[in-house]
Amino acid sequence: MVPKVRFKGFTDDWEQLELSKMVDVYDGTHQTPKYQKSGIMFLSVENIKTLKSNKYISKEDFEQDFKVYPQKGDILMTRIGDIGTANMTQINDPVAYYVSLALIKPFKINSNFLTFSISSDSVQRDLWKRTLHVAFPKKINKNEIGKIQISFPNESEQISIGKILILVSECITLQQQQLNLYIKLKKGLLQKLFPKNGEMVPEIRFADFTGDWEQRKSGEIFSSTSKKGYPELPVLSVTQDHGVVKRENLNIDIKYDKTTLKNYKLVSNGDFIISLRSFQGGFELSRTRGIVSPAYTVFEFKNPREHNHEFWKNWFKTFKFIQSLKTITFGIRDGKSISFSEFKSLRNTFPADVKEQEQIGNLLEKIDSVINLQHEQLNKLESLKKYLLQKLFI
Repeated sequence: MVPKVRFKGFTDDWEQLELSKMVDVYDGTHQTPKYQKSGIMFLSVENIKTLKSNKYISKEDFEQDFKVYPQKGDILMTRIGDIGTANMTQINDPVAYYVSLALIKPFKINSNFLTFSISSDSVQRDLWKRTLHVAFPKKINKNEIGKIQISFPNESEQISIGKILILVSECITLQQQQLNLYIKLKKGLLQKLFPKNGEMVPEIRFADFTGDWEQRKSGEIFSSTSKKGYPELPVLSVTQDHGVVKRENLNIDIKYDKTTLKNYKLVSNGDFIISLRSFQGGFELSRTRGIVSPAYTVFEFKNPREHNHEFWKNWFKTFKFIQSLKTITFGIRDGKSISFSEFKSLRNTFPADVKEQEQIGNLLEKIDSVINLQHEQLNKLESLKKYLLQKLFI
C-alpha cells in the first residue's frame, strides 16, 4: 500500500489506522458565549482559514469552559456546515472555539502530514460517508471523526510530504496577498479617476486635460438593442466574477430549451449587458459575440466614435454609479434586471474628449490584465496543490 508519487529513498509500505489510535479529538463549547471587545480569541467555522477572529470572551469564561484548548501543532477541523476543512495552530496563546470545530491533538502522527491528509480524497470520502447529511446544517459527530481511516508512512516520509505541501501552501498565500494588492489598487484608482459625488472633475487626471466633465442621461448616450434570430451563436452568461462568458465554459449544467434560442438577444463585441443582479452593479461589457436570454437588457453606444468601451465598463463599477442605481431599483428583487427605460434616466459623469476616456480606459484595462494574470497564477498553484494531494496520499 503506497501512493502514486514518492520521495526518493522511501520504499516501505504505508500503514493504516483509525484516527483515534493516533490523536485525541475534542469539541468546543455548545453555548453561544458572551462576547466582549478583548480577551481570549474565540474561533468558529468561518475562521478556519486564518484561525483569527475579532470575537473574544473573558478569561474567566475561558478558564471555566475550556480545560482543553488548541496549542501549537494541534489541528482544528470544521465539523458543522462545512465538513473537513483543517488548519494547524501555530501559536500557544489560549484560544477558545465553538462546537462547529473539532480539536485534534496528535500524539502518534506528524501534525503537518495529518493536516494535509485530511484534505486528501480518501479522507474526504470517509468524512462524507460519516457525515449526517439529513441534519441542518449537516454535521459529523465527534466520535465519528475518530473512526476515520488514515494511511501514513514512517515519520521521515511524513515530514517530507508535510514540508513540500507547506511550501506550496505558502506560495498560494503569498499569491493571494499579491492578487489582493492589485484588486485594492484597482479599487483605489476607480475612486481617484472618476469624480466624487457633487464634483465634476476627478482627483487624479492625466496631463493636458482640463475643464469640467459632462453630465448626461444614459438615454442620450446609449440605445437598447434586441436583435433576435441567431440560434446558431453561442449562448452567453453574465457573471459577477468573470463578466460575460460563454455558458459552456461555466462548468455548470444549466438546462434550457434549445428551441427557444431563436428568441434570444444578439450580443455583439462591444455591447453592454445589464445582468440579473444589476442593482449590485451588474453592468458588463461583452467582448464575445453570442446570444443571451431575453431576460437580459442589451444596449450599445449611439455614437461609438465618441466613447471608449473600457472607460464606460469601469464607470459602471464605480461606487458613485452603483449608488445612483438606488434611485431606480427600489423593490427590484434578485433575479430581475433593470430595464433600459429605467436606466436611461440616470445621469452619468464623463469627459467629453474621447481621448481622456481612452487614457483612463487603457490604464484600467492594463490593471485588469495584471489582475487576470494573478488569478491565473493562483489557479495554477491551487491546481498543483490539488494534484499533490491526489498523488502523495493513498
